Formats: sequence, structure tokens, C-alpha cells
Amino acid sequence: MSDIIRLLPDGLANQIAAGEVVQRPASVVKELMENSIDAGADNITLNIKDGGKLLIMITDNGKGMSPTDARLSFERHATSKIAKAADLFNIRTMGFRGEALASIAAVAQVEMITRRAEDPMGTRIRIEGSVMVSQEPVQASPGTIISVKNIFFNIPARRNFLKSIEVEKKHCFEEFIRLALAHPDRRFTLIHNDENIHILLPGKIRQRIAALFRTETISHLLDLNESAGDVMISGVVGTPELAKKSRGDQYLFVNERFIRSPLMNHAIQSAYDRMIPEGQFAFYVLFITCPPASIDVNVHPSKQEIKFEDDQLIYTYLKSAAKHALAVNLVAPALDFERDAEMNQAWNADRNQPTGSTTRDQYRIPGNFYKENAGRWKDLYENISLGSTPEINTGKPQTLVFKSSINEHDTSPVAENIYEAGGEELFQLHGRYIVCQVKSGMMIIDQYFAHQRILYDEFMSNVGTGNSASQMVMFPVTLKCTTHQTIILAENIPVLKSLGFEVLHDGKGVFTFSGFPAFIQRDTEMDDWLHEIINDLEMDVEVKSNMDSFLARSYASKFATPRGRKLSQPELRELIDRLFATSFPSHNANGDKCFTIISFNELTKMLS
Repeated sequence: MSDIIRLLPDGLANQIAAGEVVQRPASVVKELMENSIDAGADNITLNIKDGGKLLIMITDNGKGMSPTDARLSFERHATSKIAKAADLFNIRTMGFRGEALASIAAVAQVEMITRRAEDPMGTRIRIEGSVMVSQEPVQASPGTIISVKNIFFNIPARRNFLKSIEVEKKHCFEEFIRLALAHPDRRFTLIHNDENIHILLPGKIRQRIAALFRTETISHLLDLNESAGDVMISGVVGTPELAKKSRGDQYLFVNERFIRSPLMNHAIQSAYDRMIPEGQFAFYVLFITCPPASIDVNVHPSKQEIKFEDDQLIYTYLKSAAKHALAVNLVAPALDFERDAEMNQAWNADRNQPTGSTTRDQYRIPGNFYKENAGRWKDLYENISLGSTPEINTGKPQTLVFKSSINEHDTSPVAENIYEAGGEELFQLHGRYIVCQVKSGMMIIDQYFAHQRILYDEFMSNVGTGNSASQMVMFPVTLKCTTHQTIILAENIPVLKSLGFEVLHDGKGVFTFSGFPAFIQRDTEMDDWLHEIINDLEMDVEVKSNMDSFLARSYASKFATPRGRKLSQPELRELIDRLFATSFPSHNANGDKCFTIISFNELTKMLS
């Protein structure tokens, strides 16, 4: 019997390795842009076509490569980043495995033009599916231009798994944004289908955020800059107003490397405890700088997962630093903020800082600090500065009571009812806001956001109690979907049915909805709503594991009482009563404020 174990051909080995390194066009964008950064480039241009399916081209002004290095760079495990095993514990570059170019060349048509500043000529190399097509001298500017065309051209099955151009473009843009945020001191340009998307000039992190996101985001950013021994945490966190229903605007970097860490994300998110609605996620761009020897980045080929030498200590630092940034900027709902007990212990014991040292004391906030300065992001229940929380008075269901959490027997105006059904007449302003008199001044309610909160809670309550029975409709709604939409919707049919939707698929892209959850209101806009759901799903919204909440938000946004609609006095009172009976009256499920309160003092200042 002959031997059966044999070495794989290089081309096949590279294709197998590419399965981990190159998952989609965005993977190529990440690897090539990281190479540019490692090459010292401070001017990097990303040019993609058709979401990266057709072309990904990176142009940089880095140090370039010699003809020999250019050829070797496409070999497996060929790298200039490390030389010995010990180097794995002192990695300061973005790349180090020596797999990226070999993997990319195994599944695409690649052309690279590179030149060192000291060389008279550059080198052009063309490789297709790991096969060297040509290498020749060429006139070129110092730096490197690498073009990746027709990704997965030689693996049709993999190419068929790529999503729509819009989805792949979105992922490419995300990788660009991460690297641009990590290096605000460098110039970055993003071009898609010959259209300039971003031209980012070197600057500070706030300038970079303003250029990448909405300009008004800047006014909601809080600076964070802390240090403890050899660990530094810097960047910005957003006020609660920037919280969103998706995790997209959360950026955490360790030694300028974007990482995914549920544990560290939880540390930052927990700093916003009770400040943003459940299911909402805070905005932040944070940088952890620590000795390379204290982390292990050699965990996964994507290099987005790392291990900390002491992850619990870093968790504590992050949480406490975020709390501090929120507290000193008057948004944390606390009466007397100090570092967590475990943080103080860690600060003194683990970092050998003596009690009372400047390093430690800079995090201590006087006990009366919040009381004296509260007024930016209140708990939106009138008395955040006194630690109040809203609750329904069970003795009088129609009366809303706000009690002081400091002393439940308090008889001051703080503890009195702020709104009594059947009291003063309500006023509707421009068919948009509801104005009512409260004990401390005036409450202004956004009727659209308030109704969104009501509908969201009703949807989730019915789903949560198993009341997901279907009600058949006389005229079924029919949707004809694209190929990509068909795949997505077909995958979600079981979930939709469990929530009370009756839907049939003819196997050819036509879906018929003959029943809807019995508790929702149905009208002629049902087909529009279904189209909106399909479009959101197609844009790769992360809803598969939380479909009920996604549908509840979508339903609430679609069917809430629109702005501009006049409401009668009974309707106004009913809306307010229902709002304050919900789980989180202050915000809708998208994080928008449902109401605010203007105190007598604020009114006096306005008119003085």
C-alpha cells in the first residue's frame, strides 16, 4: 500500500490560507492599508470599484521595496516585521504574519508597482491565482501602488457568497474609517467608482471624527485622557444623545490596532448605566496604549482579537475612565462620584501609587460637585440633580409621581406630582409638541417620539408574553424581491412566523404576506412597511439574533402618530398617560428624547 500523505501545492495552500485572511473585499482593504502604514506612508489613497468586487487599489508614499523584496513579499510566511520567535512578544507593526499578500494573490489578479527613494527604477509585478505572470522594471514614484482585481475570480463558489455591492462597499468603508481614526496624523483619501468620498487631512482626533461623521457630532464628544503606570487611555466618548441602536460607532484601539473585545466594550458601555436605554450603544473612539509585551496579538489571522496580560485590570481602567469623563462633564447620574472601589485598589496596589498621590487624586470628585453643576443630561424626570426616578402611583393610576430617592418622606415640591390627569388644559404646539404645566415649571413632549416609545413597548410586550397570534387579512400583501433580498428574507421566514407573520415564498422571489401579528394596527401602508424592513435587512443590519426588537423599532417608527396631526384633549392626555406607563419614558427605542422639562429658574433666566 502506497503512502497517502503528501505536501500540498503552494497555490492550493495559499487558497486554503486565504479562506481565513481574505473573507471579502474589506479584508483586502484592511491588509493592504495596514501594509502602507507599516511602510511609513503618511499619504494613503484607497480606490475601489463596485464595492471592491471589481477593483481595490491602494496608493501610498511609503518606503517601497527593492525588486527582490517585491518578489519575496508574495511568498507565504515572508515578512520584514519579525525575525525570531521572541519578536512575537514585542510586535509594534500592524502586520507580521507574512500571509496577506500570498493569500490575496491566490484568489485575485494582482499588480504591484513599487520603488524605493534611493532606486532609479521601480518594479512592476503581476500575479494571478498565485502564478507569477511577469516582473519588469518601470518608471515609478517612491512608494507602492497595488491593485487587486476580480477577487475570487478563480473560486466561483466564494465569489457567489459575496453580498450586494452596497453591502460590500459598506464593509470596505468601515475598514477605511477604522484605520483613518487610528492615524489622524496621516492623510487618507477614499474613492468609490471614481467619486471622492473622503479626503482626510492630517489633524487631531476630533477633526478626524468631524470629517468622517456628522459635524454636529463634535458638540457631543467628551475628552478622555487618563494614565496609570505604563497604561494610557485616551480619545473621546459621546454624550447619551449620540447613543444608537447599532454598535457601528464604537471604536476601540490597542496600540493603534482596532480590536473586537466584548469584554472591553462592556466596560465602556457599563459606564453609561441608566443613562441610555437598554439596547442602545454609546459612541466612543478610545485608544489604549500599553507595552507590546503585555498583549498577545497572535490570536487570529484577522489580528482583531488580542489577549491582555491582565484583562480585568484593563476592564476596570476603561470603565472608571469613561465614568470619570462623563461625571466631570455633568452627564453621569450620580450624587457623589468616585472611582470604583476596585479601581482605587488597583490604582494603589497594582500600579504602586501611594494614596493621596496626584495620579490618584485627579480622579476624585467632590461630593457636592454634581449637585452644584447638574443641568446638562438630566435623567429627564425633572429631579436628576436630586437623584430622582419616575414611578407610577399605584394608588391613583391616572397620576404620575416623581419621588426623591434621597428621602422618600420628603414633602418638598421635588416629591410632588408633576402632572395630574384632568388638571390643567394641555397645549399642542404646531401639531408637534405637547406642552403641559408641571409643579417645577413646564414639560414639553415630542408627540411622535412619545408614540414611538408606546408602540415599541406594546410590540415587545405582546411578543414577550407569547401573544403572537396571527390575524389574516382580506387582501394579502405581495412583495417581489431581488435575488439578494430573496436570500435574506427566506432565511428569516421562521423568525417572522414565530412573531405572528403569515408569509409564503413561491421559490422565485415572490413573498405573500396573508397575516400579521394580531396586536399591530394595519392600514394601507403595510406594503410600504414591509419594503422598508426588506431594505434594512439587505443593508446588513445586525438583527438576526434580535429580530423582535428590530421589527418593534421599525413598526413604531412607521406607525407612530406623525408630526402635524392635531390631537384632541382626551387624545393628548391618553398619550401622556401611556408614555409614562412604558419601561423607559424619557427616550424612544432609537435613543431620541421623548420629553424635556424647563424649570422655573430656566424660564426666569430666559426672560431676564
